[in-house]
Amino acid sequence: MTKYSPKNIYNIDETALFYRQLPSKTFFVSNSPHFGSKISKERITICLCCNQNGDKLDPLIIGKFNNPRVFQSNRETLNQFIYKNNSAAWMTKHIFSNYLMNWDEKLEQKDEKIALMLDNFSGHKILETDYPNIEFIWLPPGTTSHLQPLDNGIIKVFKDEYINFLFKNFFDCFENNMNLSEIVKSVSLLDAVWVCQAWHDVSPSTVRNCWTHCHYIREFEGEEVVGEVDEVDEYDDEMIENEENPIEQDLNIIYDQLPITSKDKLSLVQYMEQMCYKNHNSYILDSVESRGF
Repeated sequence: MTKYSPKNIYNIDETALFYRQLPSKTFFVSNSPHFGSKISKERITICLCCNQNGDKLDPLIIGKFNNPRVFQSNRETLNQFIYKNNSAAWMTKHIFSNYLMNWDEKLEQKDEKIALMLDNFSGHKILETDYPNIEFIWLPPGTTSHLQPLDNGIIKVFKDEYINFLFKNFFDCFENNMNLSEIVKSVSLLDAVWVCQAWHDVSPSTVRNCWTHCHYIREFEGEEVVGEVDEVDEYDDEMIENEENPIEQDLNIIYDQLPITSKDKLSLVQYMEQMCYKNHNSYILDSVESRGF
């Protein structure tokens, strides 16, 4: 990957999102009325992609329905993300290949080439030669939790942001005296716009930190760093050499004011230096009483 700049090194991965699901547990005051609801298991799949610079591509949302009713009257919402569907609401080779084909065409127009890091999930098994502007870097099996930046914090932060939007909506509904079951049913695929907002709120610094956490460090071989170096003249050198630490000056003043009897005693540092290590479990001191401590 060293032949690519950080802006051209991408990582892509999918995650399931139970977009209506409430927490499985909560707190309530004892002997007070309380209520709950069945945990929703309605799921969509979110495909996320980002590069080392912290730039993020539009999310790909995969649902079960070809043309959800909530989208028919809100076509402008579809401009914020890419929507695909299949019966299992999961990534397939067909969906993934179409996604890569559109991306490859855009790269061709920009005359760019990228490196794409991804796992060996069966839905990713495509013919690499169909995408000449994308170099695929396959992660070894069982290593994605260590080597994939999206699995090292980016997806978690994204889901935390989504839950924040979901709960804000719940609180607004509670203020309108809606019960819990009505609130859960009110969340639809149209609210997938929260996915876009949550993905947007994942900061570039968070993305870069997750790449760093996976130890992907760019090595610039054969390049020289060109810049201006501040020169220090001889006068400044002399001032730096003669400058004394102000803390050390204060300590010397305090030490000079101590009685002679106090100066004769060992300092704390000297005392610790004369400690003898006996074994792995204990320390002993030689003639502690004779030293006046």
